[in-house]
Amino acid sequence: MWGDRVSRSLKRTVRLNQLYAVYAELLTEKQKEAVFLYYSMDLSLAEIGARLGISRQAVRDTLMRATRALEDVETSLRLNDRLEQYFDLHDEMCGLIGEIRLQLRGLHDAEGSSDSACVGETARKLDQLELRLQDARKVLSFRSRGDRDGI
Repeated sequence: MWGDRVSRSLKRTVRLNQLYAVYAELLTEKQKEAVFLYYSMDLSLAEIGARLGISRQAVRDTLMRATRALEDVETSLRLNDRLEQYFDLHDEMCGLIGEIRLQLRGLHDAEGSSDSACVGETARKLDQLELRLQDARKVLSFRSRGDRDGI
């Protein structure tokens, strides 16, 4: 039970740091500083209040407004979700490229051998890579018809 609470808290902190990285410029200067000090520097509300010259309650209120604003803008724009999808697709494409390179190296090492199974597998990997590249473009495209549905 305690581990679940820590895990949820850590996930929330990571998510808010990600949202902050994407949307920080939409916050006021005080909100930016409070979010950074609390979620990135792990300062207490009292420590932040002392730095900003405001009460602990004012820091809490500022953090609540800022995190609500970050979550609201992410709900509307979904940039962070799109970036996560993009990086997942990027990693997958890098893996496919590595597999293709190994297969092509094998063809080259065979010195003229016409291993049609290997060539066919390489062609299939290239087709997969092309499809994943198309998906990656869709993830970050704001003009996509299926914008709310993801890929």
